[in-house]
Amino acid sequence: MRLSLEGQSGWLWLAVVLVALELPQLHGQVKSPKEWKMARDNAKLRMQAMSDEPKYPVVGSAFFCKSRSEYQKEAEDGPSGYFFCDGYVDYAAACDATDPDSCNNEFAIKHFNNFQRALNVYSCSQYSAIWTCSNCSDAYKRWMCSQVYKKSYLPDTHLTEGGKVSGGITPSAYTISCPYPPVSLIVPADRVTAANAKPHFVKICSGIAKESETGRPLSVIELTASPKAACGDANGGCQGNVFLDPDSASSEDHFYVDSIIEITPESASDAKGQWAIIEAYDGKNRLAMFRGWKKPADAETIEIFRPDPNDMYTIYLHSKVLGTCRDSKNPKKRAGKACELRDLDKYSNLDYLPHSYMGGTRCGEDQQCFPVTPNSTDLFNDKGESQYPDQGYVCCPKNGPKLLAVGTAEEWQIFTLETTVTEEDEPKLNHSCYVQRDSSSDFDADTPAAEFFEQATPGISAVESSGCIFNFTRTVDMAQDFCVLRTCFPVCHDVVRKCPLDIEFNCPADSDRREYDHSVCNILLAHGCSMILMSSKEAAASSPASTECLDLNVEGYGPHPSQGHRILGLPPGASCVNKTVNVGLVRDEPPRPATAEGVQPPANLYWETRTGSEGSIRAFSLAGPKDTTVCKAPE
Repeated sequence: MRLSLEGQSGWLWLAVVLVALELPQLHGQVKSPKEWKMARDNAKLRMQAMSDEPKYPVVGSAFFCKSRSEYQKEAEDGPSGYFFCDGYVDYAAACDATDPDSCNNEFAIKHFNNFQRALNVYSCSQYSAIWTCSNCSDAYKRWMCSQVYKKSYLPDTHLTEGGKVSGGITPSAYTISCPYPPVSLIVPADRVTAANAKPHFVKICSGIAKESETGRPLSVIELTASPKAACGDANGGCQGNVFLDPDSASSEDHFYVDSIIEITPESASDAKGQWAIIEAYDGKNRLAMFRGWKKPADAETIEIFRPDPNDMYTIYLHSKVLGTCRDSKNPKKRAGKACELRDLDKYSNLDYLPHSYMGGTRCGEDQQCFPVTPNSTDLFNDKGESQYPDQGYVCCPKNGPKLLAVGTAEEWQIFTLETTVTEEDEPKLNHSCYVQRDSSSDFDADTPAAEFFEQATPGISAVESSGCIFNFTRTVDMAQDFCVLRTCFPVCHDVVRKCPLDIEFNCPADSDRREYDHSVCNILLAHGCSMILMSSKEAAASSPASTECLDLNVEGYGPHPSQGHRILGLPPGASCVNKTVNVGLVRDEPPRPATAEGVQPPANLYWETRTGSEGSIRAFSLAGPKDTTVCKAPE
């Protein structure tokens, strides 16, 4: 067994039984068994090629980031058909390609079942006056899942995402009416005339609809002849829209669907406080679309305003998009899908790569991969750091159309790769990205010639993209690669105190800090929560300054910047609800409609961040309206 338990001794007496559980990675439901076999065979060769000395086996770890959606899908495709640690891990995981048990759902299930069999020999109602076997099992599962799925230091579990509307570049949004062309226009010629006058209305109303198989955006003419259902209307009803910040917003289509966007109350324009549930999203244009803006809950007017280019927004992310791997060199950007999975000549029919493939090769989320002949010499990244060996892919921007308010409503950009050989001390390949622009994707003889756009960037290994060290060898001072977030120590200690002593589960000594974080931890609280400590409700109301406000880690367990290394949290477990009279657990909540007149407002379970004469404050009341100021927001 290889569960990365360095620093522990005698942790489980049935370890000898578990040694035999080196499980093969079986996938009975993969889309293409032939491609899966090829990928597994090539993974072995890749592991050798990534070693400094290919003739010798890898002796250290090779951690890489794996998104939550990826390892959950991998688990559901496996023999068990379900994700065992669901609800216990909700982050981007750091998986060790050299350890077959790392991020292995089947191993976690077998391992836990063996623990349960060992636990069943005890009288669960007698070994403790406080705890039962159910408490022990829950604590053990939490600890075990945190070890099988170690948390990446860029876990991407922040519950909100902010940015500047359109990055400060006009337009911030379009004021349009939908459906368009209007359903009152029946004659085809009249509909075409109307569409040609306002082609961007047609595209946005339809949610910039695309072909399901190819992903090609449907043209204005196609949508005019056959409107597509969008934003609650069979003829296309995405009347509300806003361009998101290109420096931080995702370039993946549909990414923000079902998330909530709010123009922040601090924004200068009259649109501040407006919000909407995103129903369509175009990644190329960073355009969020919905039926229309909703007014702030406390608004006295029914008028809706268009956001200004410098307004700020907050997106309350849907849980399905949390835990996506990020680019360690630019953490604002999410990492792209493995190039090998985008390559039509490789594994385009697979949803993920074999574990031992080390995550494959990565370009940015807003880039496409081009396969190339590897250079024989060392490559260097944009910081001049050596990157060896060449991964066999380079990166150029994604193809696609920019939305325009004229003509076809599109300016297509198609990128191609041109490779030249430079003759210096030895021949070296030079890769460049060229672009062609036209009003449609059907390029012809009249299309302008391709022009140089930028130098292609080399695709990098997922290990490097994740900020990890290939072939990391443990030392006296470090138990694992620094790209792996250390587990909160009480997670381990919780097993010791809730399980029978005869299980002989032991945590490392307090002095051993190589793999566990020994800071103060609040493991019973869900991530994204805050905690207020007060002597009484009366004291909090009369003297807000006497209370103490502690922000738990909004990214799950691990250090939170606003509190240094002092306060940690760990998902899952408690939701953000009140535990006692004098402790309130709260979190920022998305906007919601105003309560109807005469109806009792719902209990307040969350923080609300406001801006007033005292600056940014956190408002919280144990029940009822959010009108009790208790804490200032962290700097």
